[in-house]
Amino acid sequence: IFCSLKIFAMNRRKMLQNSALLVGGICICNNALGIDSLQSSCCYTPDIEPESVIKGEHSFIIDLTKAPSISKKGNAVYVDNKEKDIRMILVRVKKNSFHAFSRHCTHGNQALSYIPERKLLQCNSYNHSLFDLDGSVWKGPAPDPIKVYPVKYDKNKLEIFYM
Repeated sequence: IFCSLKIFAMNRRKMLQNSALLVGGICICNNALGIDSLQSSCCYTPDIEPESVIKGEHSFIIDLTKAPSISKKGNAVYVDNKEKDIRMILVRVKKNSFHAFSRHCTHGNQALSYIPERKLLQCNSYNHSLFDLDGSVWKGPAPDPIKVYPVKYDKNKLEIFYM
């Protein structure tokens, strides 16, 4: 029995080493191919560039010329005003179509990410609640919709209202 446990431990160790190499290889390939780290993906959402945001009393004004992280359709960014406890995710669905939501799932308060291929927001927790672009629950266990913030788009300026 001892011998077979030792072999299992060695195989498990080797598997973990190979997994780490694989993940590292993916990161290196992304960098070599020029994949932008500012671009959102299924489980990664960057913060918006701070220099692009003006925090108003009841809104954010975003200068899109200073926000490359949200420059392409399908991208998403986090936008925060910690003083007012406002944490949201901003999604660019189409060239001139933006949506803003509460950043956290209504089930376990985990962060949300945008899945552009499905046009859904996904909770980053184990159960992966999904939300439509109107904020409604597409798939639970989330019990309630997420808060949607009004957005006004005008050329290179975007205003998100939170009060």
